[in-house]
Amino acid sequence: MKLAAANSDRVRFRELGKTSNDNPFIVLEISSPDTLKNLDRYKQLERKAVFPGRRAARTAERDAIFREGKLVLLITCSIHATEIGASQMSIELVHRLATEDSPEVKKILDNVIFLLVPSLNPDGQIMVTDWFNKNVGTPHAPSPIPYLYHPYVGHDNNRDMYMFTQKESQHTRELLWHDWFPAVWLDEHQMGSNGARIFVMPATDPINQNVHPLIYRWNGILGQSQAAALEAAGKEGIIYNSTYTNFWEGAMAWSGWWHNQIGLLTEVASARVAAPIEQQQAPSPGRPAPAAQAAGVAKVEDADSSSPTRHCRRRPTSTRARNIPRPWMGGRWTLRDIVDYELIATMALLETAADRRETIMRQIYEVNKETIAAGTKGNPSAILVPVEGQQDAREAAHLVRSAADGRRRDPSRHRGVRGRGQEATRPAPTSSRCRRSSRATRRTCSKRRRIRKCGAARMRRLSRPTT
Repeated sequence: MKLAAANSDRVRFRELGKTSNDNPFIVLEISSPDTLKNLDRYKQLERKAVFPGRRAARTAERDAIFREGKLVLLITCSIHATEIGASQMSIELVHRLATEDSPEVKKILDNVIFLLVPSLNPDGQIMVTDWFNKNVGTPHAPSPIPYLYHPYVGHDNNRDMYMFTQKESQHTRELLWHDWFPAVWLDEHQMGSNGARIFVMPATDPINQNVHPLIYRWNGILGQSQAAALEAAGKEGIIYNSTYTNFWEGAMAWSGWWHNQIGLLTEVASARVAAPIEQQQAPSPGRPAPAAQAAGVAKVEDADSSSPTRHCRRRPTSTRARNIPRPWMGGRWTLRDIVDYELIATMALLETAADRRETIMRQIYEVNKETIAAGTKGNPSAILVPVEGQQDAREAAHLVRSAADGRRRDPSRHRGVRGRGQEATRPAPTSSRCRRSSRATRRTCSKRRRIRKCGAARMRRLSRPTT
């Protein structure tokens, strides 16, 4: 990625910080050369669209934001490290956007500021890759690694976008809600290999009534644009309105819904890490299964094709065309297939976002404006967390700080304060009650520090030898 940025004026490389294992956590900013030269200006335009309640914008000023601004779109890849396809795809995607001069790519670069996080879990990506390469050529190449692919939370690393306990979540939070404010966010995953080949939005009902209806509508529009591109490319096994829920608040891009971001998910069928699989062919309607597979198990070859092993894959499930216009009936499935599906879906999203740039920006602006207006007259319009009477005042302060860090913040309205161990901006208190609570928290913490210091001094005095 550094090479792409060094050799293309369409790509900018940024390291947001270090991971839990001290590896770089990176983002690429991809757009036209003119846009990248003026990123600060486009950030200011974006903030005016995201924080419309600050003052009433004149119609001409508002129209200028939509006419001149760019749609900011974020794609995050492979937070679950064994789901390696999206990270592998991102290399090919960056090369295409950095070098290709097609009308499709030019339209994307001229209308979109594309933020790409090639891996949300670089530590796990390294672990899984090293383990696979260590065992390649043996039956154990696709075996699971014998330790967690995130050193603290393992597979649950995408359940941390409300507590922000991990460094990777904190970097993602800063990118999403403090640095840029993407209107669209796609999180790319993989799923089991025994059914459909890819899931695209929309997800299943019920919806969450706390999410603005336009977010769900755009989920469907953008997700189905991905499905249409895959169908046009002759791909099979494309599902929607299945398996994944519109209600659950826990996933990565789902958390964007509560920030008026169009959060999207794709899930592609997995291979055996990077090794291919063979899946028994399901019978077509009115036709029996192939005789060779009716009674046996398919043969599978490992990644280097040097040591064949026997590996069972049942016939695919969900082969009836209810919500799958063209079911996948089985056969060989490889990492290359995963990359192809991901690449088509990603390019389709970028192209649709470029086509609908102004419409999305206008409508998300109105959603933001409506949300801010509702907050001034809602009940409750604020939540007060008292310090007095808390069993642990510091944890109460920690809770408030986590909530504040997890909301959108306009940097121009708050003074910057450097947090311990990282760059951070803390919001200034917005009411007298908040200021009183903040002072009380500081007094409590200061008192505890004095008690600890006095206790340490007494211990030192007691430990001195007596004469």
